[in-house]
Amino acid sequence: MREKLKLRNGKRMRFKGTFDRYGLKPAYRGLPLETVCLKEIQDMQGEEVTDHLWFNHTKGFKVLGLLCPGDRIAFDARVGAYTKRARVEEEEEWGGRQVDYHLTRPTKLKVLVRVSPRDIYTVCEKCGFANRLTAEWCRRCGVPFEQLEEQQLEVEVVDPKLRQMTLEDEFMSIMKSIGAVRSKA
Repeated sequence: MREKLKLRNGKRMRFKGTFDRYGLKPAYRGLPLETVCLKEIQDMQGEEVTDHLWFNHTKGFKVLGLLCPGDRIAFDARVGAYTKRARVEEEEEWGGRQVDYHLTRPTKLKVLVRVSPRDIYTVCEKCGFANRLTAEWCRRCGVPFEQLEEQQLEVEVVDPKLRQMTLEDEFMSIMKSIGAVRSKA
């Protein structure tokens, strides 16, 4: 359990953390949801409150642009409790519930330190998800990268601030690009 967060339960405070990596989590319907992992999360006085936390890749994170491992980020968030399934070690099964603490509703995100940009991601030309450099296919839409190179898809260069779409618009855009839905003419 995150004891230092437990002491701050219910409070909204300013925190800072180091970007670690992007990830995905299953969605109820449609494509998986993008996530962001921050490690070494501290309050603004420098006291570490937890080793890592996962956040949804919200509009606030998207405005920061593509993050590289090692980028330091400051943000406001509320400390909240949630229940998770606890692992019963003797039986190696998932058993009862356990209360733990996390940070929710991150706002006022700001990059404090950017590390030098490196070629560490393969960005999918179809859906824009940042995959690991060694990836052979996109973890989000499942298209192999070799196939994208052969097709030589046209990619519109759009200002990232204007590229914000609702999940419904993004889903329909992907479905049209793979030919599952035809656009009205």
